[in-house]
Amino acid sequence: MALPTSVALTAFNLVVGDRHFNGAATLECYALTTAAKPPISVLKPKLSEGNMKNFIQVLVALAAILMLHAPAHALSELNSPIDPKVIVTVGDLQWVWSGPCAPVEPSCGTSMQRDNFTIPTAAQWLSSFADTATVVAAFTTTPFTGICASPWFNTALDHCDLMDLQMGSIWNAPSPIGTFETQNAGAEAFLVRVVPEPETYLMLVAGLGLVAAIARRKRST
Repeated sequence: MALPTSVALTAFNLVVGDRHFNGAATLECYALTTAAKPPISVLKPKLSEGNMKNFIQVLVALAAILMLHAPAHALSELNSPIDPKVIVTVGDLQWVWSGPCAPVEPSCGTSMQRDNFTIPTAAQWLSSFADTATVVAAFTTTPFTGICASPWFNTALDHCDLMDLQMGSIWNAPSPIGTFETQNAGAEAFLVRVVPEPETYLMLVAGLGLVAAIARRKRST
């Protein structure tokens, strides 16, 4: 025979800013007896509709607190050399997917124009890609994995939004490359630079060698 007993317990009591959340959960305790086994106590929690609403508000508040205190750029590579794996070369241009929002939108981080990467012109877009699909193909390794360079460029975020790219939400890209909210702050950002000529590398190496030789001569004298 079951003998129900109701017990009111305080389930939560939380202050977030100027809001106070609290509520009580009602528990029904049943003492179950059988001929073969000793009595067993079973707790069955029951939340009223009002308490459930308060409980959900508490969960939302806790989630907001965790988001506010989470590191915004935990995997930042802003001061590191750009990983060659995130650079996509098309013809004589090198492209990077630099972030999940417009490069001039400070609310979600701006795209640093570093290492000669700059905001692409319409002519550069059209010389490298035919449409949205060709951009997606160039910047994805699988249907669910994008080649994202945001950690090396975006000042606040470390990710890119593949779904936005697939929809054609590409900031400032001409049609038929950018086809959806291309001027929206949440459009995906890309940067581009001209592929350095081999002569440029040779001149750089020669210049470094000359500097090293001068430094050695100064030390010897």
